[in-house]
Amino acid sequence: MTGRLDACEPPRECLAVRAVCILAAPATEVWALIGDFGGVAAWLPGIEAVTLTGQGIGAIRVCRTAAGTFRERLTAAETQSCRYVIDAGPLPVSRYEATLSVGPWAGGTHCRVVWTSTFTADGVDDGAARRRVERIFLAGLGGLCARYGAAPDGSVRLDNIQHQINGCLLVNGAASRSQPGGRSAWPNK
Repeated sequence: MTGRLDACEPPRECLAVRAVCILAAPATEVWALIGDFGGVAAWLPGIEAVTLTGQGIGAIRVCRTAAGTFRERLTAAETQSCRYVIDAGPLPVSRYEATLSVGPWAGGTHCRVVWTSTFTADGVDDGAARRRVERIFLAGLGGLCARYGAAPDGSVRLDNIQHQINGCLLVNGAASRSQPGGRSAWPNK
């Protein structure tokens, strides 16, 4: 499952961040950790406390960080994939929607983690909003790479802008709403 790019409406173009890493662990093992919507503090650095209300689609997690409190809502869940929105928080963004997924890689001995988001900048320029989201993605996937080990065959390159940390490649760029036929503006690599 990929993040929907139609969450942003004209006249503002959606901004997008996509981070990918290949981990030296099976997808089921990694998803057992990151698929727990209320357990995000176990793998995403900087979260001081989490309160979960409800279960499954519609569950609300409130994450307390040094930067402030995030209120996030689970909007979709499938096998090894989930989508959530930020209803409130200290990020300078609006209409934030993200998808986190894990899939087998290299015959199942490794896995590929993909974290995507679309949003619009709110109160800051596009670059500043994108950099704030990138830092969160780098911290999360960088921590996973440190925990499980990054596979030597690397990651997926989508744009000219990239950052590498602990074997994880972060790619970013602006996304159009969608391409003809409803396909994502990002290739599925």
